[in-house]
Amino acid sequence: MFDFFFYGTLMDPDVLGLVIGRPGPFAGLEEVHLYGYRTAYLDGQSYPALKEEAGARAEGRLARGLSLNEAARISYYESDLYRIESLEIETAAGQSATAWTFTSGPGMVMGGGWDFEAWRRIHKGRTVDGLRRGLKRGHSAPGRVDLTPYVEEWRGRAGR
Repeated sequence: MFDFFFYGTLMDPDVLGLVIGRPGPFAGLEEVHLYGYRTAYLDGQSYPALKEEAGARAEGRLARGLSLNEAARISYYESDLYRIESLEIETAAGQSATAWTFTSGPGMVMGGGWDFEAWRRIHKGRTVDGLRRGLKRGHSAPGRVDLTPYVEEWRGRAGR
């Protein structure tokens, strides 16, 4: 099982539920913080990336106990643009935990600070519609592609 730190569109339970293939919104997201990183828009996009920055704090959600297949579906959704890292986060109760997350990859151009609530108001509908259309058409959706390379990638991370 895998624990993930989400700081962007996957903080939304509806989006996460569609991506990982669980019916209905995903429940059980815990508010957490990641110190030493900031969340910023990717240049020209409605979604963010995580950038290392001294003294910064990124807000996010912790999803615990995701399966190998769910981790593979998340990797497909996030794409190869991001680096996958295991980082230490802090829960709202002040406890430390380790979780996998997707940080900015090489060459990513970052913009200003990303706002989750603004994204929900302005862009969530389009994101959810796109995921649902992809599922109906049978392409570009995590449940309709060969996830074998992603499964193998996560199988290699199991136990780390």
